[in-house]
Amino acid sequence: MEQRLPQRKPLPWLLFFLLLLLNPAIPGAETEVINLVRFYRSFTLLELVVVIIIIGMLSTLGVSQYSVMREKALDKEAISNLKLIISAEKIYRMENSSGGFPESDDTENNAQINDVLKLSLPLGHGANWRYRVFADNAAVPPTCCAEAGRMILGDPITYGRAWHLRNTDDEPSIGECS
Repeated sequence: MEQRLPQRKPLPWLLFFLLLLLNPAIPGAETEVINLVRFYRSFTLLELVVVIIIIGMLSTLGVSQYSVMREKALDKEAISNLKLIISAEKIYRMENSSGGFPESDDTENNAQINDVLKLSLPLGHGANWRYRVFADNAAVPPTCCAEAGRMILGDPITYGRAWHLRNTDDEPSIGECS
């Protein structure tokens, strides 16, 4: 006669974890858990599909939230650095007898700003933002506007997102200096 193996059923996971938690409290529970795992060692196709769907949904939510939080963090970085640049501009104006604000040109802005204002803005590939400073020293009193722009990939001139802060403003605004 042919010997029939007992039909394997999915392991009731709650029971499994409860037995693992109670393992030190119950003598002989360790062998019981091992026997349960040996008997219930396979998953049904439905269980696998449900787990894959749940993991897919959670990863979709996680990736979208990660993108949103990353952009918020980058915006905060730009706002913080703009406030730092404006403060450094005001200090530069007080320390120098010219009475005007320094201005950056369109090449290597972050390095130029770092040199003139004695700052340490990120440079090269580590830089998330490109900073520029515009000054109107002919105005009375002289004014300046600092601008931070996120570059579009492959286009070093056009900004995908920009913030600006004038020396007369308290908080930065979205957009470029006009």
